[in-house]
Amino acid sequence: MYSEYYSDISEIDTDRLENDLFDYYGTGAFAISPAMFDKAERVLRMSDEELVRTAVREGFDINEYLRRD
Repeated sequence: MYSEYYSDISEIDTDRLENDLFDYYGTGAFAISPAMFDKAERVLRMSDEELVRTAVREGFDINEYLRRD
């Protein structure tokens, strides 16, 4: 479980999360280290679960990505 508000990965907008995580690493590649380009490329190959775990580890608030149907 990644949030107290949901229990199913289908409740997360993983497309938007993927885009934001890719931008996060891409920006870091220019500002911090070119090695972050590799992390940005890996984001594009991650499963939805890996994507959420990585975002949580990087400090993203997953509640911001819950689908609002």
